[in-house]
Amino acid sequence: MSTLNYPKSTAATQMPSLSAVAKILRSDPSWADAARALTDRSSRAPSVHLAVFIEPFLGHVLSGKKTVESRFSTVRFPPYGRVARGDLVLLKESGGPVVGIAEIGAAWFYRLTPDSWKTIRREFATALCAEDPEFWASRAHAEYATLMYVSRAKRLSPIDWPKRD
Repeated sequence: MSTLNYPKSTAATQMPSLSAVAKILRSDPSWADAARALTDRSSRAPSVHLAVFIEPFLGHVLSGKKTVESRFSTVRFPPYGRVARGDLVLLKESGGPVVGIAEIGAAWFYRLTPDSWKTIRREFATALCAEDPEFWASRAHAEYATLMYVSRAKRLSPIDWPKRD
């Protein structure tokens, strides 16, 4: 997941995409505050992040079944320490367009130890839709974890999005 930091001199190729998301959200009164936040680039505006998903996890977030999103890594890099309550996350299909948006209700950051692994599995496996042992096995090498509570999510009409690392 990457953070989209848009300074006043934002590249023209990315602003139209962000504006398209804001335009869609303005038509939904419950997301009007998020629409304003997307176009407010002041220091008080929430951060906007881009998360790339594969199925079935993307569908689970959009349906509300998956209420906690995770990122595990061997080194500390965003979203570790960079995502916070109130931040917005654009939900992008792997190799495809942005198809949703979510708001973060809480974030937890772990330096992984045997005890924190146990806590994460016990407390978050269901919310992560991570009952499959393969989920945990594929992340066993991780040293850091970011867990984000998705307080709300909305499906959007597909929006092409330039993804650059």
